[in-house]
Amino acid sequence: MDWQTVVIGVLVLINLIATLAAMRSGTLSGGQRLIQVALIWLLPLIGAVICLAFVSTETRAVRDSMSSHQADLHAADGGATITGSYSGDCFGGGDACGGGDGGGGGGGD
Repeated sequence: MDWQTVVIGVLVLINLIATLAAMRSGTLSGGQRLIQVALIWLLPLIGAVICLAFVSTETRAVRDSMSSHQADLHAADGGATITGSYSGDCFGGGDACGGGDGGGGGGGD
């Protein structure tokens, strides 16, 4: 096997990886995906590197945005963390639910 075959094989492999990354990107529209795939295959190494950099930047931006949004939600609820379990018997409050006197008893005088 000569070096030219190896170089072509490596370029094809890089282009396939870049094509899959562009096609799996959730931030690109169909037209943008088509343009990126055309760029990958028309400019073999340069197009693949540019598209992989773009997709990774977009993926990182989306991931950072999502984690920032989750932090905002956590801050909006006062930083509270909900733990424990739900008990179906605790609709009326009262001592059985840990709520003190829920007013559910009839202390009838």
